[in-house]
Amino acid sequence: MSQVNIKVKLNYIHAEKLAELSPRQVQFQIQLTLPSGEIKTVQNKILIPYVFNLNSNPPIANVILKGEVDVIGEKEKIKSIKEGIKNKKIPREILQVATQYTMLEAMILIKELGMPPPVPIPIPPSDKKQPPSTITPI
Repeated sequence: MSQVNIKVKLNYIHAEKLAELSPRQVQFQIQLTLPSGEIKTVQNKILIPYVFNLNSNPPIANVILKGEVDVIGEKEKIKSIKEGIKNKKIPREILQVATQYTMLEAMILIKELGMPPPVPIPIPPSDKKQPPSTITPI
């Protein structure tokens, strides 16, 4: 199977803090619409428009990202991907790259607005068998 290169581009960025109060518990709704419009093919490249929305509940923040995912590869592979998308079967790799990229950008924007991250920060598991490490100054 031939390989493809996937590149995510931003054309529009909107981040807004709707309220100053910061409730203890904020829930985020995330939606990625891919494709969000007409898919274009240029030589060995397919351009897939997307829209990423992040909203909070209660409504205190809003992030909208728009752009396109560029997939570059052999003509036959590009044709196959385009047919799959028309049949509502987006390749997992394209969806993963677009989701990771847009989530990272949204997390940076939410941080700049002074909000908690939209996904929980992983906490490493604690091993109760090991004593806590100590630092000894030299």
